[in-house]
Amino acid sequence: MGEGKTLKDAFFSIFEKFDDFTSSFNSFVPFIFIGFGLFLLAAYFFRFFYVRFGPKHHSVVAKILISEVEEKFQRGGKATWMYTPIIEYEYLINGMKYQSRDLFIHGGTFSSSNKNEAINFQKKFAVGAEVTAYVNSLSPEKSYLEAKSPADGFMLFTGIAFTATPIIILYFF
Repeated sequence: MGEGKTLKDAFFSIFEKFDDFTSSFNSFVPFIFIGFGLFLLAAYFFRFFYVRFGPKHHSVVAKILISEVEEKFQRGGKATWMYTPIIEYEYLINGMKYQSRDLFIHGGTFSSSNKNEAINFQKKFAVGAEVTAYVNSLSPEKSYLEAKSPADGFMLFTGIAFTATPIIILYFF
C-alpha cells in the first residue's frame, strides 16, 4: 500500500474507482471476476465446514474390500484413456453391514487421464486396510472416504486468484 494509507482507505478507494468508471464496460469486468472469485471461495468454505462440522455425518471404521484402477478408452471430442480408482469398502452401523464405492461427499469417484495420479490415489487404500469412512446419520447406506475432493484445491486457488487480482489491479493501477 502507498505511504500513509490504511486498509480502510484501500477498501474505500476500490469503490471510489468503481463509481468513477461504471460508465465503461471494461471497468465493470473486474467486479465480475471478484464476484466469481467470492462465489468459489464461498462454495469452498461451505463445503469445508459442512464436511467437517455438518451434523449429518459421523466417522466409522471401514475395511477396504477392493482397491484397483480401472482403465477405459473414452471417445468424444478428444479420445483418450481414462483411469479410475475403484475402492469398495464395508462398514458396520448398529449391527448391519453396508458397502459403498463412494469416495467423496457428493458420491462417486474421480477419473484422470494421468495413470500415475490414479494409481497413487488407489495406493492409499490397500485391500484389508482399516480406514475412516464418513456416514450420513440419517441414511447409513450413504458414506464416503475422502473429506477432501480433488476439486478443493482448484476452487480455493481459483477463488483467491479471481478475487485478489482485480482488487490489486484496481488499487495499484
